[in-house]
Amino acid sequence: MNMRYYFLILAALALASCYGDRDGVIGAEPDYVLSVEGIQIEDDLYLGDRFTCSPTVNLPEGANPDDYDYRWIVGYGEEISTQKDLDWEIYLPKGCSLNSNIPGSFVVRNHVNGLEYRKTFEFKVQNGYAPKFVAVYETADGRLEWMSIQTTGTSSSSISPKNGFTRWFPDMVERVNGSSQRIDGEFRGALSMKSELLLFTDRGPGYGASVSMVDTEPGEQDFTANMGEVVSPIVGRIYVGSSPTIDVTEAFYSSGGAKYVLADGRLHMYNGTDTKTPVFDDQAFVMAEGVEQAVGSKQFMRYKRAIAVRYEDGTLGCLQQYNKPATPLPGADGEEVLHADEICGAFAEATGKGNNNPYLMHLVVRRGEAYFLYVYNTKASSSGNEPLTLKSVVPIPEEVGREARVWFGAYSVRYGFYATKNRIMRFDYLNITQFEAEPTPFRTYDEKYEILDVFVLIGGTGLKDADDCTVVYLYDRTKGTTTVDVYDTVTGESYYTYEDLLPGRGVAFIKR
Repeated sequence: MNMRYYFLILAALALASCYGDRDGVIGAEPDYVLSVEGIQIEDDLYLGDRFTCSPTVNLPEGANPDDYDYRWIVGYGEEISTQKDLDWEIYLPKGCSLNSNIPGSFVVRNHVNGLEYRKTFEFKVQNGYAPKFVAVYETADGRLEWMSIQTTGTSSSSISPKNGFTRWFPDMVERVNGSSQRIDGEFRGALSMKSELLLFTDRGPGYGASVSMVDTEPGEQDFTANMGEVVSPIVGRIYVGSSPTIDVTEAFYSSGGAKYVLADGRLHMYNGTDTKTPVFDDQAFVMAEGVEQAVGSKQFMRYKRAIAVRYEDGTLGCLQQYNKPATPLPGADGEEVLHADEICGAFAEATGKGNNNPYLMHLVVRRGEAYFLYVYNTKASSSGNEPLTLKSVVPIPEEVGREARVWFGAYSVRYGFYATKNRIMRFDYLNITQFEAEPTPFRTYDEKYEILDVFVLIGGTGLKDADDCTVVYLYDRTKGTTTVDVYDTVTGESYYTYEDLLPGRGVAFIKR
């Protein structure tokens, strides 16, 4: 037989075997994807949000859907899902940049015949982690972490926890930097500037870290870290002194929103309106030396600047002016300078008056086993310090002194408050001669909680005296979590309670 005809016969037999059982239609289609519809990303995606997509996969008639596998791939080959319908918590793929086009593909593969269909797309990721409030907490394994909390409002006067939290993102250090990045140690303080969040710990060699609060472009900052990325340890960037170690015992905000860092017995003070990162050495911005404690009013009243300091020898002084040294606090009964074993709390009088007006400073101290409320006459003056004069001394019942964890005041009402294990009590300090709290607690919480701290938030900017709301950290030792409670500072009316919001022990709450 002619070899040419032999091959033609074999080809005809092969076609018959493949298509003969399909009614003789030689043009029948093998199983493969005809098209994919419904993958459209028109808007930018934001870190921490969830992106969902349910594409329509069009198959030939008679095809078996179980023959198909699915993969979602983003960036440079990162597989984020093997399900047809995508539900993805958005993160920045490795090697990609914010606000730049990132490639993606939806792959549909027939695992029977090996045919594969790819639907490609592009998207941009923007930073969705920018906080309105920062909640700092200690984790069970000895790390310091923070949560980004978002709420409604765009201006400083409209941003408030009483509006409710809209989104929150825990474990921001690990979330953004990965599990290998840790800020180890016990919390010693936190400060937030325009571009950085400073977290101070007791653990060397870094003693905490600086974290970016912005998305940077080349040349915009002296660092290139984006939101949530660790910029640097505290030592070397914030502390630039000659000592290889640093003992930061406190870092806090007080009068006028001013920033204070107590390190190695030196109290450094920074202007409250300065948005620059506070850098210090062993001499810069030192307001007092040999300091054991520094306590200011928990409500940041602009014109009531008195900050109490306790020195290593047990004497007390008072800082009244920015960039001015502390003056001694007089004692009672012939005691030229007040001595105390502990400053338990301080709060300024709510007068509603501006600069160059007198006001009262209330100071709660412990002397041995006894507790006292010292009331001082003082005056906010732009021209310089005026010596404080003692107005009165009021003994505090020993049981109250031992149980009170936090002492604080308000902006617009002349009431003082103190927090015990799970209650907040109120007392009238106007012309007080005998300490007596109101019989009914101002706020009462479940017995499972213990109050860790209270944050009295100012309405509007930090340079305006107006009551807004108070945030309370409630710790559940059994769960190891912190519930966040928000109430009206003056009336005690409840706004919101966020059960077990922080996965750890809450230590700071900052309005950014």
